[in-house]
Amino acid sequence: LALIHVIIHEIGIYDVGFLKNMTNSPYLVGTDGYFLRDSERNKPLVWDAKEQKAKSYDDETVKDFALEGVYQIDGRQGKPAFQVLKEHVGQYSPEWASEVTDIPSQTIRRIAKELVDHARIGSTIQIEGLTLPYRPVATNMGRGISGSMRSFHAFLAEHVLDILLGCLEVA
Repeated sequence: LALIHVIIHEIGIYDVGFLKNMTNSPYLVGTDGYFLRDSERNKPLVWDAKEQKAKSYDDETVKDFALEGVYQIDGRQGKPAFQVLKEHVGQYSPEWASEVTDIPSQTIRRIAKELVDHARIGSTIQIEGLTLPYRPVATNMGRGISGSMRSFHAFLAEHVLDILLGCLEVA
């Protein structure tokens, strides 16, 4: 969580294209914690930053998925899921993590910067004629943590870290 905090709040570099196009980060979340939905088709809504209006997530006319902000849609307030994540991880500073883990906050910041630097966000690779994202960075969690109670939360945080770096299921 502290690595996520540093990447979002301090470094400010993450794979925006991956977040917008491959995740539900743009989906609007209401004040009740659920996705805001299109009243006709019940599909999750996103905010089109170019046209300044809500559209269903699969509307092919969306020009630019908003990842941040607060929007009013038919009397309801919504925030992109990424905005909700950003606000939530604000509490998990390296100093907080240092107290919990005994890992110095400087080490947490260094590792976060190394992950971002080595992720090469924006780079691509050609494989069998296909142009694919190239993210030569990875995280790995194994049996030790997976065997502990409530390990799901640790794996979820690790998954979110991979998503921020755009290294989820890519070369």
